[in-house]
Amino acid sequence: MRNVFLTFVLCIAFAGTMNADDKAITVDKLPKAAREFLEINYPDVKVAYAVVDVDFLQNEYEVMLSNAVKVEFYSDGSLKKISCRAGIDEKFVPEAIRKYVNENFPGTTYLEYEADRKKHEIKLSNRLEISFDKAFNVIEIDD
Repeated sequence: MRNVFLTFVLCIAFAGTMNADDKAITVDKLPKAAREFLEINYPDVKVAYAVVDVDFLQNEYEVMLSNAVKVEFYSDGSLKKISCRAGIDEKFVPEAIRKYVNENFPGTTYLEYEADRKKHEIKLSNRLEISFDKAFNVIEIDD
């Protein structure tokens, strides 16, 4: 019975990777919330490319802007991740995380912010990667 279950799980996982596919799309094919995010935060910046990652469970979107900012969105258009080697605007980072960083690592720049259902993660210009739980408590610092 255990082997049957394991085989079933592996088949489902394999099927998910078989269906995973990145497809180039135009900006108008992004979810409404993603388009609004770009219009509000980057009104004068051109989109270099946009792709949809067609997945077994849900689609995700990736947009690269001409100013080297990369933005990823969940299927509903909510922000998943934003990154840029030159730094991202701190307005994308929740206030509680900004407060922690300003108190403990003043003068650093945010290079990346990512959020999922369980945690928030940031990468800073001092090469630290900090993970926070949903209540914004530090759960890991990696250098």
